[in-house]
Amino acid sequence: MTSCVNIPARPRKAGLLCALLASALCAIARADGADDAYEAAKSAFDAAAYSNAAVAFDLFLTAHPEHPQKQKARFLLGRSYYELGAWSNSYIAFGQVKLRDASPYRRAEVYYWLGRACERLADESRAVFFHAQAVAAGPETAFYTPAALALARLHARARNIAAAAVAASNALVAAEGRQVVEALFWLSQAALAGGEAQLAHSSAARGVEAAGSGPALAYLQAALARAELALGMTNSAFTTLDAIATANEPAPVAALAAYYQAQRAIERGDSATAASLFELAARKAEEPTAPDADFMLLLPPGFPAAQALTALGTLEVAAGNDADARRRFAACLERYPSSPAAGEAAVKLAACHVRAGAPGLAEQLLERVAAEPDPDIRAQGRMLQGDIALSRSNLLEAASHYTRAIATSSNAVLSAEARYRLALAQYALGNYDAARQGFEAVVHSPGASAERHEDALIRVAWCWLRAGAPRQAEAAITQVLDAHPTGRYAASAALELGRLAYHQGDFSRAEQLFAGIATNTRDAVRAQQAAYELGWVYSRQGRQNDAVAQFAAFATTFPSSPLSDDVSYYLGETYFNMDDYSHARSTFLRIPEKHPASAYAGPAAYWAGVSAIRLGEPADALSILTQHWERIADTQLLPAALLLKGDALSALGDTADAAQAYRQAMERGSNSYIGIEAAFQYGACALSASNWPQATQVFTQLSADDAPDTKARARVLLGSARLAAQDERGALDAWLGVVYEHRDQQASFDEAVDAAGRLYERLGEPDKAEYLYRLRTDAAARQAAAP
Repeated sequence: MTSCVNIPARPRKAGLLCALLASALCAIARADGADDAYEAAKSAFDAAAYSNAAVAFDLFLTAHPEHPQKQKARFLLGRSYYELGAWSNSYIAFGQVKLRDASPYRRAEVYYWLGRACERLADESRAVFFHAQAVAAGPETAFYTPAALALARLHARARNIAAAAVAASNALVAAEGRQVVEALFWLSQAALAGGEAQLAHSSAARGVEAAGSGPALAYLQAALARAELALGMTNSAFTTLDAIATANEPAPVAALAAYYQAQRAIERGDSATAASLFELAARKAEEPTAPDADFMLLLPPGFPAAQALTALGTLEVAAGNDADARRRFAACLERYPSSPAAGEAAVKLAACHVRAGAPGLAEQLLERVAAEPDPDIRAQGRMLQGDIALSRSNLLEAASHYTRAIATSSNAVLSAEARYRLALAQYALGNYDAARQGFEAVVHSPGASAERHEDALIRVAWCWLRAGAPRQAEAAITQVLDAHPTGRYAASAALELGRLAYHQGDFSRAEQLFAGIATNTRDAVRAQQAAYELGWVYSRQGRQNDAVAQFAAFATTFPSSPLSDDVSYYLGETYFNMDDYSHARSTFLRIPEKHPASAYAGPAAYWAGVSAIRLGEPADALSILTQHWERIADTQLLPAALLLKGDALSALGDTADAAQAYRQAMERGSNSYIGIEAAFQYGACALSASNWPQATQVFTQLSADDAPDTKARARVLLGSARLAAQDERGALDAWLGVVYEHRDQQASFDEAVDAAGRLYERLGEPDKAEYLYRLRTDAAARQAAAP
């Protein structure tokens, strides 16, 4: 985070600042008391005299740290700094506002301004967190909509499309005026990026109607045009684009409009106009925009600049200007290497190199082309490699490249069975792209039998899945079901469609598909899998009760299923996450009892013990751990289980056995959180057993830890151990070490001050005790007044 800064300077800052300070001091001096001092500061804030207000609130909080209006004063101090552009100071002041007993409105207000300060500090991850907290306060607060809009904007910039869509939808719940326009814009952008063209269209259309004029209207019109193009509404789209194709529009909007107009000029055969418009699109797309701009278009990487440069290069090739073409293609590759247009630019630049007599340069580019996802681009690359090999008289190599090109772009050469077998081998080798092309060739081959056609069709879908292309996989699976609705792969295809819908967030469709397959009596394996995954759909939707019911029904319906232990484990987790520890315990225990060989048996037993502790039943927790200890000991949870065992024994008053368990946890979980916590508990056992030497040794070792919180906590306890051993000066040494070296560890600092102060008083040295108490008071005051 950016370090704290002072209030920004103004012209003649020295004289002005002195005058402001004098004015504020006079106001405070004239005030009859704390209330008047507060009102004087607030009056300055209300009058937008933020410099005066900042100084006055700072003085008020220093002079009256326990005043009833201190939280409001801290907040208004943060607002004053924010209006002055002192973002770090603002963030610190807002962060000091105590929210434990605050109303939802107050929490939302503070979290919103914390988010705004973090945005200004370019700390977007914290900004997202605070705005999310403001939204969580509920739509009845005045800050719900602006916080949701900020979330939509931040998520969109980070390309978190689903989160941006949710935030924009939330903003619409209570949006008014311009907020509605902004919410509709971000919703349209998220919908476009997520492939929801119809939602994008309806959102953008509503936004255009409400926007009036200005940049918001232009951005919404751009979104509307893109949605119309995606929906095939070409004439309407170009009418919209014509309305925003001016140099005065925001650069990204003008670039988008120019690019699509250039495409239309190409369709008309008007190359000159197209070249001019492509030039404009590339230039406008590369104009810098403010990183905190209120609007931005969520476009594919490099779009439309990369596509415009590639199109310009293509026009240059057609005009016989290879030198200019190479410059265009190279610019596309250099500036936009991740753009979908980069593959096309690479192939065309390689062709330019071949024509210029530089095949080595072409081959370097073609190595990149071979990895492109577009099969047509790969085919062009293979054809060009064949041409290079032919120019070197490497005929066999050329034939090999051409054969691959034909396999990619054509399915008319080889017999259906040969293609199918070759594709199977390529699939087994992990070359899913080439295998898919072979299977697709079989699908379209007139020589393929109905059975082989069905085999190849489903394997095309599996190849897309393996290649990480869910949308293409969904289309292929849909084709399988359309062609063979009751075929051998119908249940598998529907199951995979449900999984794709689940991963794309379309839970309604996933639920429908899984529910249908779960009742399929012809395919018991897929029916069980669908019933299992249906529970996950409910869980992902937050429908925990439905998830519980589904997993419970699975356990009853398919008691012998190989998925039974999975289902029971996740059912237990669901109960645990719902704080239903009683059901969680009984469900977890079913796994080691009914599935003793399951990999979940040990973890389930451990979590059953945790559930018992959460229920306040340490004896039962200890019984569970004892009964299933061998299974737990074979898992990575052993250190945690030893710590849990110690906690159970300690709660039952068995300090000696608890200490042994903690010691074992220390040894098993050394240098981990578990090991450190076990060490603290082990030391506590030693203290309770009056074993001062052992306690002293443990806390001395912990006080050497690198983590400041561990060190401070250990030194406080070390002081307690030394005091119990009658080493009063040693105790003071430990506590004073915390006081002077760990003031940032607030809880440990306060404990050390209290303990050392009490001991000084007992030793007849009240002045030293008073000094420590003043240290704490001064530290609290400095923290409250810190800029």
